[in-house]
Amino acid sequence: MGYLALDRYRNIEAELSAFCDRWNVSELALLDLPEGERTDPDAELDVLVTIKPDAEWSLFDRVHMQDELSEIFGRKAHFYSWTGLVEFGNQPRAQLFRSVAHPLYVAV
Repeated sequence: MGYLALDRYRNIEAELSAFCDRWNVSELALLDLPEGERTDPDAELDVLVTIKPDAEWSLFDRVHMQDELSEIFGRKAHFYSWTGLVEFGNQPRAQLFRSVAHPLYVAV
């Protein structure tokens, strides 16, 4: 179980917690990305997720997760994997993402 740091999302705390438990997400954060850094310019929300070490996702899982996040937030969401950023060695982008991340869920 985790907690939400931003009061405006308290009404979806249970849904986000269930999402994170189901998909083995240890942390979920909203990103305040500059326009030039967005990979999906149509997305209203950019979300950064950190997966637990034992989690395995397929491409289809990622699509389902993104759709589910969009439904939970009630607007189109695009998500990025912290693990993916680190594994692909994109340190400048990883540092940018961490600097603009607003944690909503953190596993305890």
